[in-house]
Amino acid sequence: MSDLGEQLGFHDLVNFNTRHDRKLDLIFTDISDYKIPQKLAPLAANDHCCIYLPSKGMTCSNYIKVKCRLVTPERKNYVLLDLAMQDWSIITVRHDKPEWITPSIEKSIKARDASLHAGKQK
Repeated sequence: MSDLGEQLGFHDLVNFNTRHDRKLDLIFTDISDYKIPQKLAPLAANDHCCIYLPSKGMTCSNYIKVKCRLVTPERKNYVLLDLAMQDWSIITVRHDKPEWITPSIEKSIKARDASLHAGKQK
């Protein structure tokens, strides 16, 4: 991954392991005005550490205001029309399950889905 970043002119700011003895979380940037990221404790039951990235000299005045596009019913209809005109026959659906899906996992998934469905009907 770092080779790709270097080819694109980016560098990884994270210089520590983020999950046990592995570095799984990366921050690629081409901006040199960042301080060194700090490793923080994981949140809740997550086993990845949190990364705090303080900035140098980047204040709210450095941000660019962006105008949002107006979403009108007419524009929504254009999107729906475009979706309706797509050839969906080329989409394939996987019917086999991965080998790591055990019967107990399937049971948990079904219980979760049933709970979600029951919650929507109230």
